[in-house]
Amino acid sequence: PANPAATTEPATVFTVINKSTFRADIYWEGGDRFGTLMATVEIGESHSFNAHPGNEFYVTRHGVREMLFNGENQQVKYTFDSLKGDDFIIPENAAPSKNPCLDRYSVCKEEAARGSCWSSPGGMIV
Repeated sequence: PANPAATTEPATVFTVINKSTFRADIYWEGGDRFGTLMATVEIGESHSFNAHPGNEFYVTRHGVREMLFNGENQQVKYTFDSLKGDDFIIPENAAPSKNPCLDRYSVCKEEAARGSCWSSPGGMIV
């Protein structure tokens, strides 16, 4: 989730550049429990955002909320740092995980502990 202190500093613009072979949805992790959709970035294109230092973003394949991972099987995520001033590049090798069973959201473990898998099984994707 976003750093609560992040909102005390002014917003700064950063750019997401999509070098992957997938249309990508960019979510702000500080929104609701499952993230807030900020934009869709087409293949080979870019999109600029306003963000506060500490804001966290993650990337999914467009329309299906399937997380994208880099070649080292690490989820494609970005924590905005105004001091770095660099762009967020979705790498060429970004792709859905080859593991068919994984948590799609950072709140999955909390939701499972609350019994949400039983009360709302449609949200559990395996």
